[in-house]
Amino acid sequence: MIFAEQNYIYSLTYKTNFIEGKYSPSIVLVKISPTGKFLGEIFEYRDIGEEYWFEKSKENIIYQYLYPPFGTFKLDADDFVYYAVSDKYEINVISPKGEFVRKIIKATKPRKVKEKDTAKHISAFKKALSRYGGVEFFIPDRMPAIADFFVFENKYILVITFENPIDSPTLSGDLFDDEGNFLSKVDVPKYHHSTYWGVLFKKGAIYKNTYFYTLEYKDEDNLFVKRYRVSWN
Repeated sequence: MIFAEQNYIYSLTYKTNFIEGKYSPSIVLVKISPTGKFLGEIFEYRDIGEEYWFEKSKENIIYQYLYPPFGTFKLDADDFVYYAVSDKYEINVISPKGEFVRKIIKATKPRKVKEKDTAKHISAFKKALSRYGGVEFFIPDRMPAIADFFVFENKYILVITFENPIDSPTLSGDLFDDEGNFLSKVDVPKYHHSTYWGVLFKKGAIYKNTYFYTLEYKDEDNLFVKRYRVSWN
């Protein structure tokens, strides 16, 4: 949930539908007035790597996608909405009135998913879902193109990708100007956060007033924040 400068509230949530016994969710970004009135949907994205739940005679099995393209959205200082929800390299920009402004894209060939990328994820899912009958996994051939992104006060955009291997000391980032033109590749301090079933996603960082903050932890009871200054050449 994000509070805009004009006191509007934006929230990313799920819609759930059951179709012939199949759980079929979609990602929805909604806009809410300062008084709590629903003002409409900014976007809905259905092709998100669904979770299937099948009832069997003696057991429940969860079919879980690894690295699904979860939705990510940010606001700039003028309440323009930036969002990325597919596994493609594209960020949409929407005005406060809901009008399409631009699409930021980059031709990429995401790296292949390797066993070392999935081992911890699969172990965490199996541990979290051990009370059920079992879990089976759908693993994509390639990583999603975008892991996260940040909008700076000058409306430059830093996109975090999965380009670097999981054992790399840094994350790979792409810097775009305020018109969506690619400027350069940059190294980004490595961060992660346990957000779902104990699985690590690249969501544990924020940018504020020229500083980049990462949320780190030794374990679930020992969290700490690191602060980095962002500078321009």
